[in-house]
Amino acid sequence: MSVEKVLFGKLGKNDIYSYIIENKSGAYAEILDFGGRVRKIVVPDRNGNLSNVVLGCDSPQGYLEPGNEYFGAVIGRCANRIRDGIYIYNNLLYVLSRNEGDNHIHGGRKGFHNMMWKCVGIEENAVCFEAIQRHGTEGYPGNIKMSLIYRFSEENVLTMTLMAQSDRDTIFNPTNHSYFNLNTQGSDAMRHFLEIESEEYMPVDRDGIPTGEICDVCEVMDFSEPKRILTGLKSEKINEDLINRHGYDHNYVIKHDAFNIAKAAILTSVESGRRMTLYANTPGLQFYSGNFLEEPRTAICLEPQYFPDALHHSDDFYWNPQPILEAGLLTKFEARYEFSVISPEETDTLTDLDDILDDLQL
Repeated sequence: MSVEKVLFGKLGKNDIYSYIIENKSGAYAEILDFGGRVRKIVVPDRNGNLSNVVLGCDSPQGYLEPGNEYFGAVIGRCANRIRDGIYIYNNLLYVLSRNEGDNHIHGGRKGFHNMMWKCVGIEENAVCFEAIQRHGTEGYPGNIKMSLIYRFSEENVLTMTLMAQSDRDTIFNPTNHSYFNLNTQGSDAMRHFLEIESEEYMPVDRDGIPTGEICDVCEVMDFSEPKRILTGLKSEKINEDLINRHGYDHNYVIKHDAFNIAKAAILTSVESGRRMTLYANTPGLQFYSGNFLEEPRTAICLEPQYFPDALHHSDDFYWNPQPILEAGLLTKFEARYEFSVISPEETDTLTDLDDILDDLQL
């Protein structure tokens, strides 16, 4: 294993560095200090050919372009949307920035994705960063100190660990916003097979805000067994949820055990033979089918997180736990991405499940 530090470019007066964590097979993960971003994950297909499976930009300026700002980034303080950009906690009203219409999304314009994360340590197979977000940034209370570690293994496993502590009670609901395509970049990601460890999801309105319901998965929303993503998009039973967001952009309730890391989803390509198994320690998983990418649906996001807009449903037992970090307490977010190659038998099994025409155009 080795870690190489490379100058990636400049943003204003800041030098932006990338950190390439490579194993003995030549597979690697590339991390940027700008936004704590995953720029590349290069892993083998069934034939041993190495290629990148996440969206990234060729320069720091690329991440400032509309539509690219969240590529691979650490998101926070609060992933997803907060209705009207306000919340109440302990009888106090907090007013956040509104950066998506009338709502707040992904921590605002000065969220974690636009912060510089200082590298404070390099190990054989890991890079450690630190950052502080000051009290009042985007309306959030408390000075929050964070430690971020990315680790890549000989077994092609990328682990992200984010530790945080605040001097005031605050929202803390981070995630990683990588866009995945296990085939070639720019190809149709809807042909991937997806399985989500969930039997419930949260319907949303046209703004992507949960309606407050937690529903059993219906046919088009059901990924409790592996199926091609396009199956639901093609279904004659397509529901209002998919119409509202032009595809999938929904939070699933993950079967988890008291914040222990647990399997959340499996993404598989029978074309390349690659498989990604995602583990996380959060109660929810946002599945986004890349509906608003410049090239729509050429990559998908699987974002572990607390339930979106949870503070507006704090009185509902089913919306707990709440994404509150109490002053002085230390908390940990962890996500693990395990990359592997499926066997010929698994390929045959998944292919047998597929009743969608190969030439289907979405």
